[in-house]
Amino acid sequence: MSHASKLLIASSVCAALLSACSSVSLAPVDEKSSTSSTPPARTAPVPAAPAAPAEPVAQAVPLGGSPAAAPVRPAAKPAAGTYVVQRGDTLYRIAKNHGVSVHALMSENGITDPTKLETGRTLKIPGGASAARSAAAPAAAAAAPAPKTAQSAPAASAEAQTAVKTVPGTGETLQWPVKGEVTKGFSAATRGIDIKAARGTPVKAAAGGEVLLISNAFKGYGTIVILRHGDGNFVTTYGQLQSVAVKKGERVKAGQKIATVGGLNASSPVLHFEVRIAGKPVDPHEYLR
Repeated sequence: MSHASKLLIASSVCAALLSACSSVSLAPVDEKSSTSSTPPARTAPVPAAPAAPAEPVAQAVPLGGSPAAAPVRPAAKPAAGTYVVQRGDTLYRIAKNHGVSVHALMSENGITDPTKLETGRTLKIPGGASAARSAAAPAAAAAAPAPKTAQSAPAASAEAQTAVKTVPGTGETLQWPVKGEVTKGFSAATRGIDIKAARGTPVKAAAGGEVLLISNAFKGYGTIVILRHGDGNFVTTYGQLQSVAVKKGERVKAGQKIATVGGLNASSPVLHFEVRIAGKPVDPHEYLR
């Protein structure tokens, strides 16, 4: 073979090799895969914290009420009630506790003498006030009265003493000046009470004190006697008198006769009785026992 033929064959082989090399693409080399054939371990996913339970939401109830709600019925008006008189009670305290006037309480029960109130008597309360105001303790005591013992008497006596207000400076309670029906109760207009009594009935001092004034110069009062008690600011007035049995400046004792009933109305004589503290009229029932 000639030299020229050899060169031609060699050139053809080289061209074929170069063409094959250019058509083959080499895969990129992974640096990690070249060092180890073990695939990388996967990290286990961390589970998310459980969500906090939602706060219970209060269900709104319409103002008209839900269908399932029980209907609300108006409270029934209490019926007229009664009260059993306890030891140490006074008509004034019973009337005040039940929200009625003394006059209404006396009229309802036919009481003519407020000083005579029998323990254990059942009183009718006008207008059903007892159902709302009656105390549980007196009701329980009336249902099952405690046995009377020598030790229980002082306690009852102490209760009776604290039930009525006392005259400032003396600790005394007032006695009723006459016994009879209270025909007019205390108000801003009356300034005292009127006690029905026959003409000539003795009028007694409600408490110990000094005769401060005897006069007939006050219109609507007739002849009056005024007694001063305790510290001097507490006075009692006795009006519409027929005669007077004491003198100005005289010291008198509780229960002592000081006058007689006259009354401005001959057909219905009364004693007008007032209590004043520092010149201001107060309800006599608060101090009368």
